[in-house]
Amino acid sequence: MGDEMPLRDEALQYSSDEAWECKLCLKHINSLIWQCRRGHVMCGDCHVLCNGQCATCNIQLDGIRNLALEQVRDRSLRKREGKKKEGGGKP
Repeated sequence: MGDEMPLRDEALQYSSDEAWECKLCLKHINSLIWQCRRGHVMCGDCHVLCNGQCATCNIQLDGIRNLALEQVRDRSLRKREGKKKEGGGKP
């Protein structure tokens, strides 16, 4: 049973890493996370390049930030950095 936890943590890390990946340029979003009303996320650069329309579903962009996803990303990164400092995480 003790062997299952690292696999679970790795799976959660992988899925959460994908959550803050811009679906347009496929880069990790390190700054503000923007989204359309249907929840499609994008980075700031792609948000500007979309000229007011979601590139995924073509609805009008209303300047909505995904604050919750930004907080999850930031907490995950801080946790990962803490593990690296303790020597318990992978480099």
